[in-house]
Amino acid sequence: GIAVPAVCEYPSRFGSSPLYDRRGIVGMWIYVGSSSGGSSVGGTELPEWIKNALTDGDEELVSYNSATGTLTFKDEVTLKTPIEVPEGEDLVIDLNGNTVTGPATDPAIRNNGGDVTIKDSSADQNGTGGRGVLQGGAGRPAVQNDSGSLTIENGTTIKGGDGADGADGGNGVTVSGGSVNNNGGTITGGKGGDSDTGDGGAGGAGIKNTGGTVNNNSGSVTGGLGGSATGQTGNGGAGGNGVQGNLNSNNGSVQGGNGGSG
Repeated sequence: GIAVPAVCEYPSRFGSSPLYDRRGIVGMWIYVGSSSGGSSVGGTELPEWIKNALTDGDEELVSYNSATGTLTFKDEVTLKTPIEVPEGEDLVIDLNGNTVTGPATDPAIRNNGGDVTIKDSSADQNGTGGRGVLQGGAGRPAVQNDSGSLTIENGTTIKGGDGADGADGGNGVTVSGGSVNNNGGTITGGKGGDSDTGDGGAGGAGIKNTGGTVNNNSGSVTGGLGGSATGQTGNGGAGGNGVQGNLNSNNGSVQGGNGGSG
């Protein structure tokens, strides 16, 4: 603290205590605190391209560390729009044991040339894999990697969005360019939607690769379950492919999803 004469005005976030001698109170100790709110932590504001993806009020549910480029979720969040990672940006997404869901019409994360890592620090806490999930909205992929690099760390779960009534499930990860490394994560396609008036939807692919490099390093990639036909007519939807397109597997597992009943 800093000793200042007698009494002074100070903002309410400051603390104080009187300074005594034989004459009584002769000054005040002023303790200057720090105040951060909303979208800042340690004075660091969220980048606009992250803010844009959050619904009003949800900035309180995340923290951002500019020194490490880490975005940490503190609660369940449904994104308003995708987190669009610009070319050349580094981003580490820590699910921190929470479920993060993408918007209704787009992937949760779209990588446009950055270096993106997705992890779940709760995996370190329980030793058996994280509790958090990054998932797409209804029938949408969780992540779309158009360019740049995507790394999915051990204990992290990525899931395509489940399909609505009779609609197909979303892919876990869609890759049109760049590179993807699944280092022990779990990637699953979304379940096809059930239908009581027709056919069930098809399950989404765990990974759909149309133009990038994908390495499955001790990770698990599984297609989504097909939706069921629950009415008097209709067929169950096909299970999703574990991988649609090329993939390099290094001690990883890949399997398709089971079809739905009909």
